[in-house]
Amino acid sequence: MLLAAACVALVGSLGGDPSDWPQWRGALGDGLSHGTAWSAEGRTLWSAEIGLGYSAPAVSAGRVVTLGFDVARGLDVLRCLDFETGRELWSAAYPGQLRDNQHEGGTLSSPAIAGELVCFANTDGVLRCLRLADGSLAWEANLAERHGVDPGYYGFASSPILAGGELLIALDRALAIRLADGHTVWASEPLSAQYSTPVPCTIRGEERVAVFSQDALHLLQRSTGEQVSAFPWKKGEKRVNAATPILVGERLFVSSAYEHGCALVEFAAEGPRALFENRRMRNKMSGGVAVDGLIFGFDEAVLRCLDLEGNERWSVRGLGSGALSGGDGKLAILSSDGELVVARASGAAFDELSRIPLFEDGVCWTPPVIARGRILCRNNHGSLVCREHGGAASPATTVPATTVATPLPDAASLCERHLQAIGGAEAVARHPRIRLAGTYEQRSVGFVPGPFEILYAAPDHRRVQIQFPPPLDERFAEGGVKGHLARIHDGERTFVLDPYRGDKLLEGGEAAEERIGARLGAAAEWRALYSEVTTRARVEFDRRDCYRVEARTRSGGVRTLYFEVESGLLAGREAPDEALVICRDYRAFDGLALPTFQRVFRPDGGIEELFRVESVTFPAAPDSAFARSQAIEELLHRAEEAR
Repeated sequence: MLLAAACVALVGSLGGDPSDWPQWRGALGDGLSHGTAWSAEGRTLWSAEIGLGYSAPAVSAGRVVTLGFDVARGLDVLRCLDFETGRELWSAAYPGQLRDNQHEGGTLSSPAIAGELVCFANTDGVLRCLRLADGSLAWEANLAERHGVDPGYYGFASSPILAGGELLIALDRALAIRLADGHTVWASEPLSAQYSTPVPCTIRGEERVAVFSQDALHLLQRSTGEQVSAFPWKKGEKRVNAATPILVGERLFVSSAYEHGCALVEFAAEGPRALFENRRMRNKMSGGVAVDGLIFGFDEAVLRCLDLEGNERWSVRGLGSGALSGGDGKLAILSSDGELVVARASGAAFDELSRIPLFEDGVCWTPPVIARGRILCRNNHGSLVCREHGGAASPATTVPATTVATPLPDAASLCERHLQAIGGAEAVARHPRIRLAGTYEQRSVGFVPGPFEILYAAPDHRRVQIQFPPPLDERFAEGGVKGHLARIHDGERTFVLDPYRGDKLLEGGEAAEERIGARLGAAAEWRALYSEVTTRARVEFDRRDCYRVEARTRSGGVRTLYFEVESGLLAGREAPDEALVICRDYRAFDGLALPTFQRVFRPDGGIEELFRVESVTFPAAPDSAFARSQAIEELLHRAEEAR
């Protein structure tokens, strides 16, 4: 009842329809659409170019307001588009910052439409209010200067949220700004809250504001900004506390990347406590949604469903570090490489209803906007697509993706067919050492493409060397240290040589993935690697018609292999403790066919990597390329002593 009352108050303050999406996370601030049914299938209505960045559009009263960065002019541009056609009605440009810190840069905060006004903030901490009718400026406030706060390395990312005639925003301090004139109603103490957006809520009958900082989940008094309580949330120095907390009744779900994880926090009278806390969901940026006692969100690069006791209901890989919204019993999921996937919001299993590619380039970290039966999606390069999904609810049953009418081929024959397709056992044996080089991109954190080199030495030595992008590379160059990271399997142990965070040994799923990836002759050694192979189904994998083969390893594990029906080539592989690897674009080099594109979803940390091979040579790679550093030798020595 309290949540419903808060939602009604929020919609009233926005002065709009609950089926609109007037601000970050929608009319009710829950990341869900309301008031209109929408279908899994749809069609594209229009598209527009809106400028570089990650800001989500706002929709109200037949208008779409977007914020993007114009690289050529060095300006943040607010655009107002017609909801029906995408035609630009007006635009307004102001000084902005690119801030291309590893993720190409651009705008971060999302605008908010409040009746006849639209408000937006830039990464420098300047808040502006324009008239929705024509884009004329009503007022502006340099909040960073006014309150002595620093945008820091990435800049501010919090979006303004309407609550009772005021704008709530977090720019290190939490601030309440009067909508009418930009006057500061109150400012909290410094909280180190640079990225997450505040959440107005009602806790035990009192109006509060929840603010997620780099150190804690703070509960502030709504009328004054004074801190009422705080739940500490700092698990290590590597922190990304950016996702907006999810209000679940009177509890708040928080989630952070890397070492952190997630927690469902209750602010009881005796103090805050976690009803559960684990690492099953680690949101990097956009956060998730709560539907019918379930929480859906991205654990790094794995989409997961948790119940309110913290138990995993299901998980699925292959969507990258995407973003999602929901409503009408469904999820609208935008994968990091631009696929719009609609799935049922169910805890039973991942139930995909439709999938369509929308973007061919850039990354997609911005949650879809669902307004009046339409879905709006953008990529970071500034392409915005509006799709019509209005209509009846999706059918109660899901049509299987593939129907197989013929017997499945024997798995052994599929393994042999792949071997012949790449050139045969002789071609594999003829190349005991290989060097691959090309461009690398780490999609989950937005690293711009940079060079990589992979050295193989049969049977099981591999060195993957990745060049750091600026500014990391520049930082190391100043100290005389090469700005690259190397992952190495030397036939016995797996380790990382990392001048940024220090050398380390790999264990568990990371080590298992490197071991299998280092098997240069795996295609020819499949009988030695697997005790049993079985063809299970004909499926769609990576938009290709494939056979799915279950391969039981000699150690008792199970690995899934996907072979293209048409070519016989390996399309990908996965296992619970290994990466999901997608292979494409095979080319022959001296009689040996190798994939020139690999997309890798790593098992630990949620890293999504893209390798584009541009050259293949067969040099005699020196053994020193696989040598252990002194730090690694010391770590191995300490591990041996501990045994």
